[in-house]
Amino acid sequence: MPPRRRLALLLLAAVLLPLGGRTAEARGEPPKVQAVHDELRQKLHDIAAYCTSAKLFGSRFDIYELILSIWPADVTARKSNGYTKEDMDWSKTGRKRPRNMKAAGIPTLKAMQADAADWYLKEIDGAVSGLAPGDAAAWKGRALREAVELAPTYAELRQRNGEVMGKGPKGKKQWLLMETIHSRKRRPALQKLAKKALKAVTKPKQVEQRERDKHSTVTWKVSLASGRGRILGLPDAKEIAQGLVNAEATFPVFEEAFGITSPGPASYTLYVFDTISKGNVFMAGRPGVTQSWLKFVTPLIACGLPKTNGIIVKAPMAITRLEACARQVMGSQIRGAFGISPKQGWATEGFALYLVWNLTGTRLINSVRQSQYGEKPEQVNLAKRLREQGTDWVAEARKLVEGRFAPDLRLLLGKTVNTLTPEDVLYSYVFAMYLMEGHKEKLPAFLRELTKVKGAGFDGVFGKHLGFDVASTQARVRRWLRETDGIK
Repeated sequence: MPPRRRLALLLLAAVLLPLGGRTAEARGEPPKVQAVHDELRQKLHDIAAYCTSAKLFGSRFDIYELILSIWPADVTARKSNGYTKEDMDWSKTGRKRPRNMKAAGIPTLKAMQADAADWYLKEIDGAVSGLAPGDAAAWKGRALREAVELAPTYAELRQRNGEVMGKGPKGKKQWLLMETIHSRKRRPALQKLAKKALKAVTKPKQVEQRERDKHSTVTWKVSLASGRGRILGLPDAKEIAQGLVNAEATFPVFEEAFGITSPGPASYTLYVFDTISKGNVFMAGRPGVTQSWLKFVTPLIACGLPKTNGIIVKAPMAITRLEACARQVMGSQIRGAFGISPKQGWATEGFALYLVWNLTGTRLINSVRQSQYGEKPEQVNLAKRLREQGTDWVAEARKLVEGRFAPDLRLLLGKTVNTLTPEDVLYSYVFAMYLMEGHKEKLPAFLRELTKVKGAGFDGVFGKHLGFDVASTQARVRRWLRETDGIK
């Protein structure tokens, strides 16, 4: 195609699709980075043109898919890969990947891909040299991910991307993320530690009630203490003792998961009720308990007692109460260590869900709400499946991230606990797993800094601590889920 005609078509695409491509996802792309990306786009089209001449139609398809991952509205790539347009919207699926008709041109193609990848990474290094370190690392990480997609057989790039050659889920040798290798050791180790922690808790012993424990409407059946905790309850003594054991076991589990000393609480008291209403009556009128706060926590099955180290657990089912005792104490440690609050809904839910599941074997307490995507049966039923014992949440997550309802991590990072959908809670769970299993050493500093930024600042924090921007990290999580299939 003559240069002028190609330029005319590109300008026409820019006029017709002003929100397409990198404009939609650039997030303030620096001018020097944009210039590199513009030249990369042309290089990729040149490689695709070579694939056409060499009858490497499958490879051309792959190049165009890479172009679309960076510039989603690229008209040439969309049409070549069979995407059709209705009004202003492109279809979600294109044609199946064709086969390469000849193999003679593959060595030349690989050389072109490697040269383009090397050029891209070198140019990006220069383009981001004046940026803040975290932002520079984020752009470099994104470029590295795209370079690996451009030149997938380039071993040096794979290694720079944190990959090693090993046996995949089906036993075949393949490139694996280091996060996958870590998970193969960390996941069973965390499960083993949880069992050990439960056994190591000193047997709870009977203790005297304190003045603040008393209430005219409550006659405690059991009053026990062990370690840092006390527990008073209306259910039977065996359950109450196990509730305190579950809570005390969270301390070593927290320390192993995050690699830091637990921040406490130094002491706490669990008040366990067999109905929600009894717990609400107990809280009413206590110091620090306002009517507005009481109204907010009335439907909850567990909450902290203001201005005290008290924790209220109020649920009609024993299995839920046992989980709640651990969830509340684990949650207090996570909040104290990293400043996480309900504003960081994904972190509030994800870490506690995973760690307490290792202790109790249940995930009954979660903030799943009706899906925002309408009445699709698979979405309406997801919340129900997540509450059922025996559901494999990781298997559910593998289906989720490969489907059309996969949450966008960038949006999820800004959601509060009360706005999470079932999809959000499930993704929060596996993202927390990914971080704890794959990035233990980096995690504490990452979380402390992440709670202090919003929106545009997320990429810099991700880049500084994880080495990739948000979108690239999400791509790694998706791949990690595939590669960890089979880990129990």
